[in-house]
Amino acid sequence: MRYSRLGYWGATAAGLVFTFAGMAAVMAGMPAGVSWVKFLALSAVAVGGVTIVLFAYRSADEVMLSEHKTAWFWGSMICLAFAAPLVVGVVWQFVPPPMLVHAIAKIAIASGIHPSTRGIPIPSAMQQGFVEGVMFIIIAQVVAFLAVWAWMRWRPARR
Repeated sequence: MRYSRLGYWGATAAGLVFTFAGMAAVMAGMPAGVSWVKFLALSAVAVGGVTIVLFAYRSADEVMLSEHKTAWFWGSMICLAFAAPLVVGVVWQFVPPPMLVHAIAKIAIASGIHPSTRGIPIPSAMQQGFVEGVMFIIIAQVVAFLAVWAWMRWRPARR
């Protein structure tokens, strides 16, 4: 296998563009609401994007793989370090849950992804809480990964 930074970044960018453009095309091209066809189309786009990104993984060398593993580990730890006090604050009512829900809902409505703007039935409070919790963890881990990875890439040499 020949390792190539250009091949790595090219495959990564192609996978991300394919995934986001495909999802946008499916959401814009199909009628509003919930349907199995839309679910299967979105699933196929996601699987296609992951397949393309696997080519990026195959073109990465050991140093790049090690950097990414380290960044994912520390990014996840940073995410947990921020998420755990937030959960305790919500449970002990230091941080009122409605404040978080309203902030997330405002962002979702402004970006056009809130169910009410897409003709999708509003989920129950339990469903909405589950989805918001999962999305918070995913987004926080990705942001923390990117922060750690950027720090690893651009930190001054220690020699």
